[in-house]
Amino acid sequence: MLSVRALFGIGFLVTSRAPAVLCQKCPLPTAANNHKKGCFSSKETSTMAQTLKYLGQEEAQHIDEELFSEYGFSVDQLMELAGLSCATAIARAYPISSLVKATPSLLVICGPGNNGGDGLVCARHLKLFGYEPTILYPKRPSKPLFQGLTTQCQKMEIPFLTEMPKAKFIDEAYNLVIDAIFGFSFKGAVREPFGSILDVLKKTTSPIASIDIPSVLALKPCS
Repeated sequence: MLSVRALFGIGFLVTSRAPAVLCQKCPLPTAANNHKKGCFSSKETSTMAQTLKYLGQEEAQHIDEELFSEYGFSVDQLMELAGLSCATAIARAYPISSLVKATPSLLVICGPGNNGGDGLVCARHLKLFGYEPTILYPKRPSKPLFQGLTTQCQKMEIPFLTEMPKAKFIDEAYNLVIDAIFGFSFKGAVREPFGSILDVLKKTTSPIASIDIPSVLALKPCS
């Protein structure tokens, strides 16, 4: 059943701000990204109408292997499923009718790896859903997969920023920030400009929806 859920890209969105999350040993949300997994737990808050479902890290890795080997899926296929799942979850959690600003504006911040690719796919689908995403993609990989995802967003007239806005501007201009920077597979030191980007995100009051987990938690090993 777990492999079937992952196969069809079914997942929940992880919505969070720093006080609402805890790092623990075992749980992992199926939320948003089915090809990169780790451990994460979220407190139940009044804004969460449903209970999140979790996968353990080993289970998730097994699903990855099964999807690649037995089912013959490729990275780009799983990325498309994950991005679509994220966009669908965001549309359910933040329907256009509920947004406080007149324009359904969203800021999508993409990292240099697969998590960033998920963000690009997510932005494309959100555009089709009627939202107005803007993308910040400061470190773009040279791989054809990521170049293609970027081109698709550009062809859909999704604007790209050249630098991270200040926190005050983000709060004034965007209804929601989508954090697609780092996922569970992130290792090593944070390089600029992502350290500065995360510092700005900590200062914003806008809601943040994270693909995988909040990027600030991806930098901290679970204990």
